[in-house]
Amino acid sequence: MSEHWDIVPADQVRQYRRASADRAAAEQSAKANIAERIRRAILTLAAQPDRELAMVAGRGSGWPEIVQAARDAYAAAPARIRFEASAHDVDDMLPALALLTRLKNMRGGKREYLVITLRAYGVSWWRIAQRFRCSEKTARRCYNNGISRAYELSQK
Repeated sequence: MSEHWDIVPADQVRQYRRASADRAAAEQSAKANIAERIRRAILTLAAQPDRELAMVAGRGSGWPEIVQAARDAYAAAPARIRFEASAHDVDDMLPALALLTRLKNMRGGKREYLVITLRAYGVSWWRIAQRFRCSEKTARRCYNNGISRAYELSQK
């Protein structure tokens, strides 16, 4: 008894593989977009002025600090560049932070939330790995899983 196998033409196989690769590339691009949106949302939130802190009594005087020596007047370290949030960043902040909050509330999502937040502030991989007592590879995998889960949440 002979079996009959349908043979798929090579051009259909190539077309299927190309479409599959295009879908994977589009998904990777969308995940990178989600990661950037979350990063910018965290930095935008950090850049917002704290209006309530100004109301705290005894916060200091309105006078600048007195410089005692010339070496104190001109710091050796370069000034840190502060994140400048655009109007689009402020507009996109709440939806992106909502994704991050939903991720945090998922089972096992708190660690991913913390890794994503630390990376947004520019903390190096080895410091994150040290904090969570894991390898850098595990920390990166946790970050990538968190971004993938945030992407899935954004699709719902």
